[in-house]
Amino acid sequence: MYHYNIILCNADKRKEKEIRVINTLLEKQVDGLLFMGGTVTDEHIQAFQTSAVPIVLCATRDEKGSYPSVDIDHEQAAYDAVSTLVRHGHREIAMISGTLQDPANGYARFQGTRRRWRLRVSSIKKIWCESATTGMSPVSKR
Repeated sequence: MYHYNIILCNADKRKEKEIRVINTLLEKQVDGLLFMGGTVTDEHIQAFQTSAVPIVLCATRDEKGSYPSVDIDHEQAAYDAVSTLVRHGHREIAMISGTLQDPANGYARFQGTRRRWRLRVSSIKKIWCESATTGMSPVSKR
């Protein structure tokens, strides 16, 4: 039916491994690259610039806006997710995220979770946030 192949690679959001995978795929002469990794650094940009194939960033972006990106509003998504749990009667909610220093989405997700919790229009007892940098901790104290 379709006449194309998709190659999926996992670099565990490790920059060195991401760069190696990007270079390997470009050496294999792929027709396009969807990058769904972590923060786009100068090293990523250098790797992207070695090829003329189209590159689209997914769930991340580069600071200069040199490459097209597809993303969501991570703050609103977290807010909506907590609201859905509250509507279904859940009162002790945990959020698991990557590093809060991730400019693409880590802190935004935390902000959305915290913004919903601060409304205090429901009987949420507490929201816990587990992140790669802070460990398990309450979002804030009442």
